[in-house]
Amino acid sequence: MKKEICGNCEKGVLQQKNVELEPGFSVQARVCPNCGEKWYDHEVVRKIGAFYRARQRERTLIKLGNSLAVTLPPELAAKYKLKAGEKVYLVEEENGVSIHPVPA
Repeated sequence: MKKEICGNCEKGVLQQKNVELEPGFSVQARVCPNCGEKWYDHEVVRKIGAFYRARQRERTLIKLGNSLAVTLPPELAAKYKLKAGEKVYLVEEENGVSIHPVPA
């Protein structure tokens, strides 16, 4: 098998490795031991794209009194340790609104 030289640093010989991109989500990549650059084949790039698209969550706004509300999926609430009744900051951004926990 022909050795593949890193296209980034042009020094390291790429090695096939299992790379964990997120907890529980790993893919195969060719990794340069010299600079750490990772190279993915087209099928792996498609798999990564599908994974991140699936993580985007569409929610429906609900009417709550005179306000609008949005529900958070339980896995997001757990990930960010959010509980009912806790305060959060709403931050206006260029393309939307983000929610941030109020520090304890």
